[in-house]
Amino acid sequence: MGRLAAVKAQHVLLESVRRLVGNGYRVRLRLVGDGPERGLLEARAEEMFQYVRAALSHIGMEQALPFRTLIGDMQAALSRIEAIEKPVIGALHRYVPGLGLELALAFDLRVATADCELGLPEVRVGLVPDVGGTTRLVRTVGYARAKELILTGRMIRADEALAMGLVNQVVPAGEHLAAARRLAEEVAANAPLAVGLAKRLVDLGSNVDKQTFLAMELLAQSVLLRTEDAREGARALAERRPPRFTGR
Repeated sequence: MGRLAAVKAQHVLLESVRRLVGNGYRVRLRLVGDGPERGLLEARAEEMFQYVRAALSHIGMEQALPFRTLIGDMQAALSRIEAIEKPVIGALHRYVPGLGLELALAFDLRVATADCELGLPEVRVGLVPDVGGTTRLVRTVGYARAKELILTGRMIRADEALAMGLVNQVVPAGEHLAAARRLAEEVAANAPLAVGLAKRLVDLGSNVDKQTFLAMELLAQSVLLRTEDAREGARALAERRPPRFTGR
């Protein structure tokens, strides 16, 4: 039973990633949280958390699927979300613990409701965040804040998450999807190739020295200058009209 629960969680995650990557080039909205809405991920983060927790309770009893293989596949799935050039926005509400927050940390932007609680409580059951939680949390909020959240296992409210940069916006309860869509539309109004390369520059450049980062900017810009979207952007600016980008 534990192995099947773990496999089900893995399948939900990997299938969601497959749909996200294969569904054309545009901003995509993904929902994470506990509540009546299932969202485009086809499963609530709380449900996935319950699957994994059930699997953990049976570790050592069933060895048909090594736990490190399961977690390795989940790590790879979240890394794949993070690596694509398509921006991903998370709409978070209610309760986003453990795997739910690890999933949200792989997104580019996060909108949360005012009543949302977020955290990585794994140490409270004798474990550590193992699907990129420690890695991405450090990169998102810094070492000091990440250590505080991970070592205490404390769940925090959305306003505290906003103050430390864990989420980008906090909205009233029930307005998270609409707010995320507005943010997605704002991003989608821009040239998709430029948005995609800008995302990759920020993600990759944060791990290199300044000169390498500057060189990466030059290379990205040299590629974009040859695109039809760059020419369309210049024409639209000169003609004082909204640009019509095509992703070419």
